Amino acid sequence: MIERYEILLEVQSEQDPLWRSPARGTLMHGLIMSEVGADSLHSGASSVRPYTQHLQALSPGRYVWTINTLGEAAAPLADWITSEQKKLFLEHYNLELQVGEVKKVFSNTYSEFMDSAFEQMPPKYVTFEIVTPMVFKKSGQQNVWQWPEARLMVQSALSRWNCFAETAKLDDPQILEDISSKVQPSSFQVKSQHVSMDGVNFAGTVGKISFVVQNRTEVRQILNLAGKYSEFCGLGAKTAMGLGAVRFLASEVSRPVKQRNWREHEGQQLAG
Repeated sequence: MIERYEILLEVQSEQDPLWRSPARGTLMHGLIMSEVGADSLHSGASSVRPYTQHLQALSPGRYVWTINTLGEAAAPLADWITSEQKKLFLEHYNLELQVGEVKKVFSNTYSEFMDSAFEQMPPKYVTFEIVTPMVFKKSGQQNVWQWPEARLMVQSALSRWNCFAETAKLDDPQILEDISSKVQPSSFQVKSQHVSMDGVNFAGTVGKISFVVQNRTEVRQILNLAGKYSEFCGLGAKTAMGLGAVRFLASEVSRPVKQRNWREHEGQQLAG
């Protein structure tokens, strides 16, 4: 089962240390670990976490915490989310958070999700908006920036799909070969952004990148599924700690990525 929860949080203090904090995702992940427990959130033999999360600012002191659960292994987390918590406490900042509305905004089985992604010929243009820094290892290193190639992004999404999907595995190596040869970047507005977690530096990407897909139904379907699923599973490393959150848009018309004033969205950029 794929589910998404959105939780409205308000800082109960005149000062809001989260507003400019580059460690929001890490702090919220630590909160999950302390409240639910690391031992309760394992996905069998895999080391992949069965959930992703990120915190977005609405205004100073007001946030939306998005948590995506990807399978049965995340059931303890879903139970905690819906347990009618009134307040949360971030020990790092000695900060109390008031819990507002808690909504389950999406719920699908993996079969339903695939049927929806494959039900018709998907559009030929797709755009990924990278909301929080997306980090990939390059030559085994995470502090070396890597260009966000379509193959790399699809591989990241499908590896999680194959880890949690009850049926309909997508593990044919030819899938990634087809993505490499049939999907090309059409426009982009991205930049590198460094993130530090527990003293370790990561080189990530934020911004927008669009791809055009050649006229092959199966390739478009796979890219459409991977893109839609990436909104829940995230892309790259440390998605449980707030990195790699993305939005996905498909269109029949090429939509050049507009120039953007990054300072206007600085609070959201640093959500990792």
